[in-house]
Amino acid sequence: MVSKGKILLLDDSQPILDVVREHLDKAGYDIVCALTTHKACDYVRDRQVAIIDYHMPGLTGTEAMRMLRLASAAANNPCRFYLYTTDPSKSAEYVAEGFDGVYTMKGNVAALERQIEATMRVVRLTKAARPGLR
Repeated sequence: MVSKGKILLLDDSQPILDVVREHLDKAGYDIVCALTTHKACDYVRDRQVAIIDYHMPGLTGTEAMRMLRLASAAANNPCRFYLYTTDPSKSAEYVAEGFDGVYTMKGNVAALERQIEATMRVVRLTKAARPGLR
């Protein structure tokens, strides 16, 4: 089966990683998970989308996203970065901090899958508009 897309999921909760990975694997996505930003920096090099929890040990999701964005740029990989949260009221603030978007309703994997499908359409359209991108 052809993958629907390559996704990195960064969260400090193993149960959340397990539930989301299982659901998105079944939906046809190629998922890698990381409990730490350091490990996620290794994985982001070939991912199309990175989904990041805001509350990571020792740093914020914004700091994690900035580190991952640097690793992605070093690999010449145009990854998109999304925050995964239960607090949609701060979505505009998170986008202003540099996230490409916000996935709300954390814990609802069916809603997450629909949001990822929309993101992957944007990824494909962007790539079609700029053929030189990976």
